[in-house]
Amino acid sequence: MEAKKSPKADLESKRTIFMQIGLVAVLSLVFIAFEWNSTEAGTLEDFKIDEKGLEVEIIPITRTKEVKPPELPQLTNVLILVENEVELDDDLIIVDSDFDDDTRVDLSNMGIEEEQDDNSVFIRVEEMPEFPGGNMGLARYLANSV
Repeated sequence: MEAKKSPKADLESKRTIFMQIGLVAVLSLVFIAFEWNSTEAGTLEDFKIDEKGLEVEIIPITRTKEVKPPELPQLTNVLILVENEVELDDDLIIVDSDFDDDTRVDLSNMGIEEEQDDNSVFIRVEEMPEFPGGNMGLARYLANSV
């Protein structure tokens, strides 16, 4: 099939120049939009306030009442000496023991119970856990719950 257009009417060859012209036009419009200043310059007379319309409101002066701190009792530097008639036994009794490094003590009669670890991990279980009522009980529970 032959192209019916003439090579002069084909705009595909001028595609890059059209792209550049469009880019310059859009960027210049954006620049102008950012620099646009829409405020109008006014005179000082426009900003004057009419003093006749303003009423002067007199605010009364308020003062807080002074709060007196509570009176504290007077502290004195008088020491009162009290005689202590209680006698203490300061005798320290040290008992020498005949224990050596090889001496063994029997603690079985002291009533100390060994702690049992309830959180131990089972490697093999004799009876596997199951839902009460078996698989049918589980199916009934799920059917009723859902």
